[in-house]
Amino acid sequence: AYSDSTPSNNATRRLASTDPVLPEGFCNAEYFGNASVGSTSIVVPVDTAMLNFTHFLVYIRSSLTEQTTPAAHLIFDASSSVSGINFNDEDLDLLDIGGDADWTPPVYSERVVSYWLYLAADALGSDRLSLGSEVAVGTNKRHIPPDTLPLHRSHLSVYTRSSLAEQTTPVIHLIHNEAASVSAITFNDLDLDVAEIGGTVFWTPPAIIDKVTSYHLYLAETTSGAGRSLVASGVPANITEQDILPETSPAGFKYLLVYTRSSLAEQTTPVFVAVSDTVSTVSNISFV
Repeated sequence: AYSDSTPSNNATRRLASTDPVLPEGFCNAEYFGNASVGSTSIVVPVDTAMLNFTHFLVYIRSSLTEQTTPAAHLIFDASSSVSGINFNDEDLDLLDIGGDADWTPPVYSERVVSYWLYLAADALGSDRLSLGSEVAVGTNKRHIPPDTLPLHRSHLSVYTRSSLAEQTTPVIHLIHNEAASVSAITFNDLDLDVAEIGGTVFWTPPAIIDKVTSYHLYLAETTSGAGRSLVASGVPANITEQDILPETSPAGFKYLLVYTRSSLAEQTTPVFVAVSDTVSTVSNISFV
C-alpha cells in the first residue's frame, strides 16, 4: 500500500497484477519504491519475487497529491537456463572424475553473459564447489581435469549469469562415476637367477572396458606406485597378459602394478601383485 510519508515531488513505482483500467484496474497494486525528481530509474533487487504481478506502474507525485493515471510497463520475466547437460566420466579411478561436460545453450540467451559450473551435493545444488572460472557464451563445454575429487558431491550444476547476477535455480545433472580396474593379477617368476625376474603377467579385465584404451605395467617400491619403473605401455584393452623379459632386474622393487588408461588419462590407483624372485640352483657339484 502507498504511504503518505513518501517524499513529495517523487516518482513512485508500484507493481500491479492486471492491465490498469483506471481507477478500478489496480487490483493487488503494491508499493515498490520511489525516486527523487531528476532520477529516471530505480533498482530492482536480484531475486525479487513477481508473485502474481504483471506490470510496473509509475506515478508522479506533487506537493499536493499523487496522480491517479500512472504510466504502465509490462514486465518481461527473462528466463534463461541451459538444457541437455552431458558428462561422461573418463577418469577410471573409483573416487575421481574427469572429462568434458557439455550442454545446450538457452533458447533465449540475449542477456546471458557467461556460464558457471559447480559440483553439488544434491539435485537442489546444495554445498556446491566451483569447477573453475566462467565459461564464455558461445562455448558450451567445460573440461573437468582428471583426478578431480568430488567427495560427497554427486551432481553437476550449470548456472547462467547475466550482467546483473547469477541465476539461483541451476540445471542439474547426476554424475555417473566410471571406475575400471583390472583384477586377479598373477605373476610367476620363471627366471631362476637371483636378482632377475621373467615370465608372464595375467589379469582379469574390468567388467566394463568401453572407456579403457590400454594397460600400463610398472615395477614399484610400494602398492601406490612410489618409485615406479615402466615395464610395458600401450597394451591393448582386449589383451589380458604381458610378457616380462627374462633377466629383468627387480632392483629392489617389490610390486608389479597394472594401470588402466582412458582417452583422458591413466588411472592413479593401480591394482598390484607382490613380486617374488624365484631362485633355483643346483648344489654340491662334483666332477671326478
